[in-house]
Amino acid sequence: MTRGAKYAVALSPDGGEKWSDGDLSETTPMGFGSADVPFWERPIMYAAMPLRRIYFRRWFTVIARIGPIGMNEDYLDPNPDPPKENSRYTGLTNRLKRDGELFLYVNDAVIVVPGLFRQFYNNNHGTAHVRVYRK
Repeated sequence: MTRGAKYAVALSPDGGEKWSDGDLSETTPMGFGSADVPFWERPIMYAAMPLRRIYFRRWFTVIARIGPIGMNEDYLDPNPDPPKENSRYTGLTNRLKRDGELFLYVNDAVIVVPGLFRQFYNNNHGTAHVRVYRK
């Protein structure tokens, strides 16, 4: 990835395993809100919100980071492409502030204690084909 450039990131969820956060209902790269889960699971979602990586973004939405460390992140907020088909989702980066490798992850809760930091990510499911295009 090159500093100053913009990129489109296209995600096509793989047909093999559906995207989901634990036992919650199926989701997509657009993520879901706490109010989208069954009412009996909402207290857990609201209680875990302070642990979410990016507090003001939806659960399970895709986030791009440039470089292996730091907070140089872009919120892709992918949308269906084309809008009526749910087979591919595209999100755009802002102009990159630095050169580096692209890392993608979903917005989920995280505990910043060695040995526990993957606790909430271990129950995530789903794969996707990813294409990155320079804009």
